[in-house]
Amino acid sequence: IWAQEAQNNEQSTQKTTTSMPGTENDEHQDHSNRLTTMPVKPPNYGSLVVDWGLNFLEGHPAAMESTLWGSRCAKASLFYNIRLGRTPFVISPGIGISLDGYRFEDNNTTLARDEKNRRTTLEEAKKRFPKNQKIGRSAFYMRSTDLMLEARFNADSKHPKESFFVALGGKLGWLWRASTEVSYQEDDTAKKQNNIEHFNLNKMRFGLHAKLGWGRFGLCYTHMLSSLFEPNKGPDNRTINTRSLTLAIDIF
Repeated sequence: IWAQEAQNNEQSTQKTTTSMPGTENDEHQDHSNRLTTMPVKPPNYGSLVVDWGLNFLEGHPAAMESTLWGSRCAKASLFYNIRLGRTPFVISPGIGISLDGYRFEDNNTTLARDEKNRRTTLEEAKKRFPKNQKIGRSAFYMRSTDLMLEARFNADSKHPKESFFVALGGKLGWLWRASTEVSYQEDDTAKKQNNIEHFNLNKMRFGLHAKLGWGRFGLCYTHMLSSLFEPNKGPDNRTINTRSLTLAIDIF
């Protein structure tokens, strides 16, 4: 009897000791499964966006009216999109270059500087050429470097470039080149005259923009809050603002 009881005690002890490692393995396996099934934050990503569209003037004199299809803009911007955790929201700082052009509806109008007070005025383009010359086109152009920051919502956070998106942001630009262009005919030959000058344009420009689109394509509306010219130095001392509507394509 004593021998049988001792043998039974040994067997029960062996069962107890052999069952412990299995429990530990099960707990370790469950913990590793939880780690693998936990959601992981998607990586940040970059975007190279190219815009092309139309420019508009607001609050300008009648003589400065611009044409619809002749006033165009082109932009190239590089964004770095930072995801806010695992949410569909993204913060995107960026830098870019803008090329803006405005063609006057009256081809005989161009920008000039008053010799006395150096204010920007509007003058007849024919004054720069002989009277028998024919004016073909008159426009002015601006080139600037922009810093941008926008907040973006992606309907599909895993595949942001394959879903609906909305973005709101602002931009700060620095104007580094401005010029006027007048095309004319002389002796049955088409010629152009370019005049590179500051024209009292605001060198620091700032504004807001909104984007709406699907996948890599979207529409962007930009409204510049800063005036086109420096205070009290533009045509007729008016506060002129610019707007643009562009088609944006993410090519990277």
